[in-house]
Amino acid sequence: REPKRLSNGEAAPPVGLPQAPEAPRPDRFAAAARRARDRVLDRAMARGLITPADAEAARAEPVPDERRPFPMLAAHAADAALSERPGERVHRLPIHGPLQAGLEALAREGAGRQGAGPSA
Repeated sequence: REPKRLSNGEAAPPVGLPQAPEAPRPDRFAAAARRARDRVLDRAMARGLITPADAEAARAEPVPDERRPFPMLAAHAADAALSERPGERVHRLPIHGPLQAGLEALAREGAGRQGAGPSA
């Protein structure tokens, strides 16, 4: 997701990464990641960037416990959805992920067979 689409609880952990990138990795050290997230939320609240209620809601969000792949399927459809509804945090598209991935692989394979010459 784009940074502006992250919740406070999702945005806080990456802020703590520059100090010690490996220490707060949620997939390896969930407790350290939670502490780092909570410190960032406390600082944001102390500076008036978020309300105490926002900080509490962010603390209630789970800390991810695994790394997830970053899929990029149907980029044109995703861009269109984002431009049509920029304020929404979640966009649901009628795209079947495995089918889309297969079609994109097939298109890459076909394009690879065409070579690097000019397109018609």
